[in-house]
Amino acid sequence: MKWLHVLSAFLLLLFNHHASATNVVDSISDSLSTQHLGEVLVLAKSVYRENNHINILPSNRQKRHSDTGYALLRNLMIPGIDIEDDGVIKAKGSVAGVYINGQPAEVRDIQNIHPVDVVRIEYYDMPDGKYSKDVSAINFVLRQYKSGGYVQLSGEQAVNINKGSYNITSSVSKGKNAYSFFTGYEYYSIDDNSFQTDEKYNFADFQIDRYSSFVQQDKKRTGYAQFQFSHQTDKSYWIGKFTFVGIKNPGNITYGDVSISPCQTNAFMSNAADKSYSPKVDLNANIPAGKNGNLSLGIHARHLNNDNNYSYEESAYHYTIKCNENVNSFNTGAIYTLKYKKSSFTAEMFDYYTHYNTDYIYDVTQNKRLWKNEALAFVSGKFPINNNIYFSSRLGVDYYQYHLTGSKQFRQLTPRVNLKASYQLHNSALQWSFMYVNSNYDMATINNTPVSVNQYLIRQGNPNIRKSHDIENSIYYSWQYKILNMAAIMQYSYSHNPVSYSYEREGRTIIQTFANDGHNQDLLAMLAASIRLPNSFSISSSLSYQKTDISLSEHWSHNNFTANIRLQWLNKSWSFMSGINFAKSELNKYSLEVVKQPFNYNFKVSYSKDNLLISFNAFAPFYNRHIRKEILSKYYEEQRDILNHRLYNYYNLSIAYTFNFGKRIPFTQKNIDERVDSSILHSN
Repeated sequence: MKWLHVLSAFLLLLFNHHASATNVVDSISDSLSTQHLGEVLVLAKSVYRENNHINILPSNRQKRHSDTGYALLRNLMIPGIDIEDDGVIKAKGSVAGVYINGQPAEVRDIQNIHPVDVVRIEYYDMPDGKYSKDVSAINFVLRQYKSGGYVQLSGEQAVNINKGSYNITSSVSKGKNAYSFFTGYEYYSIDDNSFQTDEKYNFADFQIDRYSSFVQQDKKRTGYAQFQFSHQTDKSYWIGKFTFVGIKNPGNITYGDVSISPCQTNAFMSNAADKSYSPKVDLNANIPAGKNGNLSLGIHARHLNNDNNYSYEESAYHYTIKCNENVNSFNTGAIYTLKYKKSSFTAEMFDYYTHYNTDYIYDVTQNKRLWKNEALAFVSGKFPINNNIYFSSRLGVDYYQYHLTGSKQFRQLTPRVNLKASYQLHNSALQWSFMYVNSNYDMATINNTPVSVNQYLIRQGNPNIRKSHDIENSIYYSWQYKILNMAAIMQYSYSHNPVSYSYEREGRTIIQTFANDGHNQDLLAMLAASIRLPNSFSISSSLSYQKTDISLSEHWSHNNFTANIRLQWLNKSWSFMSGINFAKSELNKYSLEVVKQPFNYNFKVSYSKDNLLISFNAFAPFYNRHIRKEILSKYYEEQRDILNHRLYNYYNLSIAYTFNFGKRIPFTQKNIDERVDSSILHSN
């Protein structure tokens, strides 16, 4: 196989240079004695609270056995923080904001952090100031260097399925300036994902039962490159980035048999192919503004070209659609922060503009133009009541508008309110939070171009979406004592006019569209804890309960209780980590699907020596994980059993090696955004 030759050559190159590699010793000791630093109290070897956040100091062993920022975050075993398969980091029951040295970061940034350069990780569980827009935030603080350079080679290859990722990074620093280049390639090609689907189409005077069993070929190739220039002084920085991303899916072919009541069986095949390319320019600056002030500025421009093709054949029914879409976006932002003793003041302004121009070619040719713009302004402040009690507020407005060809322009001016009251001690913190915001959604939601899935089901957006808003109340508690860290949260959220799937019928066709004429409620309770035991052994666990109620044209209710546990052992050269996630189910408030995920487990073994790290990961070995999805509505019902080989029973081998020259310099923050922004409503 081609990838075996690539991997063999890569291994040979690494081991030929291994003997002469320079050993990098971290200046932070594994053990820190307890000490008082003003309002800061160090409570354990590596964890202490500082005002509105928790500082976590990674040990040498934790960094040596991490090849990415995500791996390091997992090794720290911070209670209540969960990392999903797609790189999304969740904390306190919501998606966390992620930063590197105070700059907003994307998935690729964190993936390519060199852990040996991480001084600490700041977990803002009670954020304010520049982080006040986040429910929680995680900031990776990296060392800064003045001269030298490096070349880093890294590769990850699945052993028993066709999936891999390879990267090369180089950087040179001289004085206040640094120049970096980064490129990479990742792919997967899976031929035998299997599905079994049982559907019911309920028409006015008859019902169609449709059972299908099929296999899907799942393929994707992604290439990316970035050039970065930065100028940094003790008080300010300027960073410019040019990024190019190309994504290609040469064809997800699905084929199988479908049985239609009463006794008809047809063969069918569909093919979904798409590709996109995206150049992007980012300019960021952080400059002092007065004695105690700071100003952060950002300008981001991006172009995307998306090509999508879909075809479906079943008996005498044939359907083909082609889409070409050009997307241009321009975003700006400014954040001014002023700190005075224990108080702080922040002013923020943002503007996000995106324009979509899409050509559809099927039975008829259509051109749709769509633009959206969101402008936001906020003022926030943090005020101490006494030494232990703080009050903070973030008040602002959101002006959201969009216009689709042939539809009425949508405008919504909404106040935004976020209030917090915090009680802090040396080793614990308690916070109440209230939030009122408006809801936004993908532009594919309003695109009213019909797209056929099969001869009975059509997908179509709805441009007549009502104004909506969300309210959230939460209570959060955090406690650290010696080897024990704990966190707990109880959260209630209410959404008025939330956007979700809706099913309508027209003759012999069911139309899957969108509606928002009701409300939903969600209750979440979670308890998480971690313990660091002697002999470099750690354990963490979390328990959560979630209740979801949705009241639209129909009513849905769902309860779920789940838990997970993780074990970790580290020594100088070797590490072992194992994780168990118990079965869980979730009612998706957008798609109205109940997704049932079975028991899952994994383990990882790594070896670290000087500049070389080798790790072996096993994902649910010896176990076929069937994921079940259910949709139950008045006109359409579906039960789907999915066996996806990218989610279970496979093994990864990862290798990372670094060549250093001159003095050590910071490893580049790669801002690779692979998200494809599109207004196209896909058939598959």
